[in-house]
Order: sequence, then C-alpha cells, then structure tokens
Amino acid sequence: MGKVYKNVSFNENYSPKWDEFKKSHSHIIPLDELEEAYKALTGKDITKKQKTALQKEINGNTSTATSESSEANANASE
Repeated sequence: MGKVYKNVSFNENYSPKWDEFKKSHSHIIPLDELEEAYKALTGKDITKKQKTALQKEINGNTSTATSESSEANANASE
C-alpha cells in the first residue's frame, strides 16, 4: 500500500465528530514525513515555528499548557 496523505481540503463541518476523527487519525502522516515532503516541494527546511504549528494541529490543541510549553521550547531552541 502506498503512502497515505491527510486530506487537507476535507469539510470540517461535515460531522460533529470531526475532532474525534482527526485525533484518531492524526498518526496517518508522521511529522518527519511532513518535513520531508515540505523540503521536497519547496527546497527549504521547515522552520521551528512551522514545526510547532504542525505539532499543534496534529495534537488538536487539546492541551494549551502542553502546546504553550512546546512553543516555548521551540522558541528557546531557535
């Protein structure tokens, strides 16, 4: 089976269970594969800010303390 890519144009209003679905399927594309795809498409490395934003999207922003902590760590390492 080939690689599976997240359908970014999916209508989020289609189902009230979209968040539940998104959380259960967030493993479809590992973050490192997204980084590789970005580099292949643009020829540039992904920035720390973009990586943090992707991580928040993958995690579904369910825990603000965790995402703020991740963002602070990303900013500190830049």
